[in-house]
Amino acid sequence: MPFDSVVVAAVAAELRREASDAQVVKVYQPSPLEVLLHLRAGGRRLLWLVSADPQAFRCHFVSAAPPNPPEPPQFCMVLRKHLEGARLIAVEQNGLERVVTLRFLRSDGERLLHAEMMGKHSNLVLVDDGGLILDCLKHVSARFNRVRELLPTRRYLPPPPTPKPDPLLAAPEEVRAALDGVASLAPSALVKRLGNVGPFFAAEALARAVSPRPDDVADALLALMEDVRQERFTPTVLLNATGEPTDAWAFDCRTLPPDRQDPAPAMSLALEAARGVGERVTPLEELRDEVRARLEATLERERRRMREIQAGLDHALAADDLRVKGELLQANAHALERGAESAALPNFYEADMAPLTIALDPTLSARENAEAYFRRHRKAKASEPILRERLHEAERHIAEGERLLDALPGADRETLERLAGDLAPHAAPGSETTSEESRRPAPGVRRTVSSDGWEIWYGENQQGNDTLTSRLASPTDWWLHVRAAASAHVVIRTAKRPEAVPQRTLVEAARIAAAHSESKHSGVTPVDYTLKKYVRKPRGAGPGKALYTHEKTLHIEPEE
Repeated sequence: MPFDSVVVAAVAAELRREASDAQVVKVYQPSPLEVLLHLRAGGRRLLWLVSADPQAFRCHFVSAAPPNPPEPPQFCMVLRKHLEGARLIAVEQNGLERVVTLRFLRSDGERLLHAEMMGKHSNLVLVDDGGLILDCLKHVSARFNRVRELLPTRRYLPPPPTPKPDPLLAAPEEVRAALDGVASLAPSALVKRLGNVGPFFAAEALARAVSPRPDDVADALLALMEDVRQERFTPTVLLNATGEPTDAWAFDCRTLPPDRQDPAPAMSLALEAARGVGERVTPLEELRDEVRARLEATLERERRRMREIQAGLDHALAADDLRVKGELLQANAHALERGAESAALPNFYEADMAPLTIALDPTLSARENAEAYFRRHRKAKASEPILRERLHEAERHIAEGERLLDALPGADRETLERLAGDLAPHAAPGSETTSEESRRPAPGVRRTVSSDGWEIWYGENQQGNDTLTSRLASPTDWWLHVRAAASAHVVIRTAKRPEAVPQRTLVEAARIAAAHSESKHSGVTPVDYTLKKYVRKPRGAGPGKALYTHEKTLHIEPEE
């Protein structure tokens, strides 16, 4: 799909025109790589979608909101914190770069949302008014890009500019000079000599020229750039041989016959017609999205683990301070009485002997306090090599996860299925390996993954409920059902570790039960949860009937 620099210019112009001074009402993240901004401008509601999918990167208005996960992902929560209630004051694009910057104004300053639409490097980055990254959709560490880290608290650096002249920013003489010296130009020559010009764009520029000579091509290209500059776009839906929409471009196309293109009233409508939010998703792409969600959840857990290990290592590296306090207490034990909560002692390790205040346990003597500091010192020093090894292990896991995430766009079904098995949440570190059969729900049973990476299964109908509860669920899995109402049976796979399932995952599973129940339009829905071992099917009961005990209850409010 030619979502190229010209299309980016067209959607940026449309956003400026339709959403000037719009307020952000709500932020959603329908899928791991998509963000949806609900905007209100002049009494109208507008939906702006940004996708950082390597194979479907784009941004444009959509006519309907796609479904959202039960609980918002972490990046969505950060966007909500910083953007909801803010006003859109500018939409910026530097030349023909495929980066659109949305500038928002809040009471405490500006926030910038950079939508980078660059193939496998596509990303969405939120930056404060000081230029520091608040968060990004895809974290990029120095291991993968030493020049341009995209991590929270780092300074945001825009993608490096191309050394070739940008035809929208360059002077006409510079564009002509770049094309000079070639007897007959081909699309590949334009791509090679000009910046931010893709193959489709280059072919269209050549088709508009009266001849392939450099001067004629330069004239056609400059005329096209003037249309971009003046925002004289003519959005067009491109059709295949059977008349079905396949692509969209910002102008009518000279490389296709007239019966293979339809004009559209807006660029967003052309893009939505071509693929939009209701685009057909193949089973392979569903599997790819599932693996991506699991990888990102696994990576987030490893990053949290690495931060915890680093905090412990920092404490271990400061162990010499504990030894110094112990030695000062030991040297001054004769002058200290039991019962003091602190002591300010001359620090003979400093040249000026400046006093060092040391916290004390008032129930211990000075020598016992000194020994306590020495014990803490020995323990911290002993933990240092262990923590270093754990830190290196976490770094290796993160690097491998990021490598797999980068390789997902080109992965085949066999590779994706293997990864889906390896990343099954109920086969997390420390749990037993499960068979392939146990990973695949039966007909009538659907599978999803929680924000914390735990696998959730739920029945689509009575037969699916019966199969899930009677045959698939394990005794130590969490089982959920709406109280006193017909609903889907929902199971959280725990791999014999129900105590490890976080509250957020329980709430997400409860929302699924509530959404698939006869109480789904109620104000507050009570959802019971218990271990599967406390669930039984009454003798002679029909499919999907169950009795349960030892339950607890979650009260689920409808989402806004």
